[in-house]
Amino acid sequence: MRSRLQGGLLAAVAMFLATGAVCAYAQTPRKAAEKWQIDGIVAALKDPILEVRTHALLYVQSNSEFTWDGVPDPLIASLLNDPNVRRVISSLKANDDNVQSGTDTAADITMPRSQDDQIALLENQNVSFAVRKAVALVLCTTPSPQEEHALITQLRVKQLRSVLVKSLVVHGPLNFKTLPDLTYPFYYSYEDLPEYRFLIHYLLGGNDKAELVLKHTFFEEGEDKVKAADYSDIDDARKALEAFDAVLPINTRNTGFQAEIEKQILFIAHKWKDEWTSKDYELLNSLSFKMNEDSRAALNNIIKQPYWTRLLQKLWKVIAVQIAFWILLLYFYPRSRAVQAFFFWNRWARKFFGLGYVDLCLTWIPYLRNRLLGPFREELVAEARVSDEDLNDYFHDIEVRQGESHISLFHAIPEIFGQSILESESGLGKSIFLRRLVSMSKRTNAYLAAENCDRGVFELIQLKLKGKASDETFLRSIIWAGGLSIVIDGLNEVTVETREKIRRFVDDFPKANILLATQPLFWKRPPKALVFRISPLTDDRIQAFLESRYRTFVSPLIMTESAYKQRCRDYLEDVLGNCQSEEDKTAARLVLSNPMDLTVAAQILVAGDTPTLRNLQEQQFTRVDRDFRDIRHGEQFPLRQFSESVYERLLGDEITLDSSQFFEAIQVLSSHKMVLMQNEIDADQRPVRRWVFRHDKIRDFFLVKAFENDHGNRIGEHIEDPRFRGVYLMLASQLPLAEANELRDALVDRAAETKDHHLSDAVVEVLKSRRVAGSRPVTQRTPA
Repeated sequence: MRSRLQGGLLAAVAMFLATGAVCAYAQTPRKAAEKWQIDGIVAALKDPILEVRTHALLYVQSNSEFTWDGVPDPLIASLLNDPNVRRVISSLKANDDNVQSGTDTAADITMPRSQDDQIALLENQNVSFAVRKAVALVLCTTPSPQEEHALITQLRVKQLRSVLVKSLVVHGPLNFKTLPDLTYPFYYSYEDLPEYRFLIHYLLGGNDKAELVLKHTFFEEGEDKVKAADYSDIDDARKALEAFDAVLPINTRNTGFQAEIEKQILFIAHKWKDEWTSKDYELLNSLSFKMNEDSRAALNNIIKQPYWTRLLQKLWKVIAVQIAFWILLLYFYPRSRAVQAFFFWNRWARKFFGLGYVDLCLTWIPYLRNRLLGPFREELVAEARVSDEDLNDYFHDIEVRQGESHISLFHAIPEIFGQSILESESGLGKSIFLRRLVSMSKRTNAYLAAENCDRGVFELIQLKLKGKASDETFLRSIIWAGGLSIVIDGLNEVTVETREKIRRFVDDFPKANILLATQPLFWKRPPKALVFRISPLTDDRIQAFLESRYRTFVSPLIMTESAYKQRCRDYLEDVLGNCQSEEDKTAARLVLSNPMDLTVAAQILVAGDTPTLRNLQEQQFTRVDRDFRDIRHGEQFPLRQFSESVYERLLGDEITLDSSQFFEAIQVLSSHKMVLMQNEIDADQRPVRRWVFRHDKIRDFFLVKAFENDHGNRIGEHIEDPRFRGVYLMLASQLPLAEANELRDALVDRAAETKDHHLSDAVVEVLKSRRVAGSRPVTQRTPA
C-alpha cells in the first residue's frame, strides 16, 4: 500500500513537471538546427541502407528547423526521385508513428532537476507512457552521465523514442563514447535497425569515428558489409582500427556489437598483415587487450608471427617478380643475342639478377637446359650432317653384343645416357647410327669428330659455340649435369695424345652423357663406360639388307624390284648355299656381314653384275671409270692424281675433297654414292659446297692406290697412324700373299711392343680367310 502511494506521488510529481515543461516549451521560440544536427542528417542521408536514408529524409521534411541550405539539395532530390524511397516513406507513414512523432521539435527548456529516483521511474515498465515521457522531458535539462545513459537505454521503447530524442538533442551532439549504448537497443530486441542507425548518425552529429564504425558494423544479418579487402589502402584500414580502439571496450551487456567490431578487426589485421609498422603493432596489441579471449587469441596468431615468417611472406613476392622477369628473358633468349650474352652467359649478371637460384634451375631442369642450348644446336651437330639423305637409308636390324647377350642396337642405345662406348669394325654402321641418333634426339647434343679434339673436347665445344658461352664454369656445370649430350666418333683415327685428352675429359665428367665410337684398338677405357660391340649381320639379315637397298637406288634401273630381290636370293644361295664349303661360306660372310661392303654389292647386283667379294671396292671403281670415260670421251679417271690428293689432304687433317681440281671426277663418284655433298657457310658468311667420302672404306680404297703409287714405300711409314688402319686391312686382302705375310709380321712385331693387338689380329683373320679359301690375291691393276 505504501509503495503504491509512493508510486502515485512520483507520478503526480512527474505529471506536474511535464505540465510545466510543456508550458515552458509553448512559450519558447523554436531554434534553428545547429551544425552538428545538419552533419548528423547528412551522414544519415549517405547511409548504405535505404531505410536509414528514408528516415533522415522524413525527419528533414517534418521538422521546421531543417528549412536551411545545409543538407545538399541534390542528395535530397535523388532520394525523392527514387521509387524505392517513395515506397518506404509510404510504409513508414502508414505504420511507424514513431517516425512521425520524431518530427516534433525538441523544446529548448530548462527545468530544475528531480530526484535520482526519476531514473527508476523512467525505466519502470509498469508506469504509463505519459508519465515516463514527462520524466524524460524533465531529465533533458542538464542531464548527468547516469541520466543520459538511462535516456539512451530507453530508446528501445518505441512509445518513448520521439520524446527521448528531443531530450537528448537539447545540449548538442552526444559523446562518441555513447556509441555502444546507442547500439544496445537494437541488440536487445534485434528490431528497428534502420531507425537506430539514423538516430546514431543524428545524435552523434555525423562524428567521423562513429561513421567509420558504422561503415563496417551494425548491420542486420545477411547485409553486405565493407570487409577489409574493400579498403583502398592501409591508411583507411589504420583509421578504422583507431576508431575501433576508441569505442572499445564495450560493457558486457552489449556482446553483439562487440562481436561485430572484433570480427572487423580480425579482417583488417589479416588483410594488411604484411604492411603493418611497429606503431601499428602497438595499436593492434592495445586492441587485443580489449577483445574477448577467443578473438584475442586469433589476433595474436596474426600479429605475433615470428620475424622469419613475415620475412618469407614478403620474400615470395620478390621471388614471384624474379620468376616473371626470367620467364620473360627465356622467351626472348633464342631471339636476342644481347639477352644471351648479358643475362645468361655472363656469370656475374646471371648471379646478381638471378639471386643464385637461376643457376641451379638452368643447370638441373631439363627443359631450361634445352632452352639454354637451343640456339647452338646447329653448330653443335654440324659434323653429323643430319640433313644428308643417306640417314634415311639406315638399316635398323643391327644387333650389338654386351657381355654374352645380343640386343638390338636401337634398344641398347635409345638415347645418349651415361658413359658408353660403341665399338665395331669399319663398315658395320657406327657412324650412320650415331648421326641418326643425334638427328632424332630431343635433347641438345654435340657431335664431335675425334680428330678435331686435339686441343681438348671442352675447348672444341666452346669453339663451336663461337664464344657465346663465355662462362666456362657454367658450361662445365651443364655438361656435368647431363644438359649437353656428347658424341665423339672416330676415336681410333686420332693420335695417342688426342685419345688421352678425350679419355681425360670423360674422367673429369663422370655424370655427363658421353658416347664414344671407335674401331677395336688398344687403349685405356674409362672405367665406368659400358661397351657395346656391333655384331656382323647374320645370313637372314644379309638378305634383308640387300633387299632393302632397292629403294635407295637412283633411277633409271635396269630391273624391277621383284627381279632385283630374286637376283639377291640367287646370289646369296650361290655364295652361302650348301654347295659351298664351310670355309668358303665363312670367307664370304666376313665380307657380306659388313653393311658397307654389302651396299657396294647391292649396287653391283642392281647393275646386272656379280660382286667379287674380296675386291668389291675395285669392282665398284671399275664402273666409275667406265662412266667417267663416257663423259670425257674415252679419257680415263685420274686415279693416280686423285689418290695422291686424298693422301696429301689426309696428312693435313683435311677430310674434304679437292673439288677445284677434280670436280668432274667427284661428280661421277657422287652419282655412284661414293661421295656426299655438304652445304656449309664459310668465314665470310657465303654458302659453299664441299664433298666428302661417304665412308672410310671408300677413302681407304684410294689411299691403297696412293700407297701403290709409291711402290709400297709408304706402307712402313704409317703403321703407327690409326687413320690408316683400314688401309692395312685392305692391303692384307689385296697384296700378294708373300707381301701380305710380311705386312702381318711387321704388325705383329708392333703389337708386341705396344701391347695393341687389334690391328695385327684383324690382319691375321684376313690372311686366314685367304688361306682357307685357297685363293690367290687379285693382282690386276687399274690403269693409272
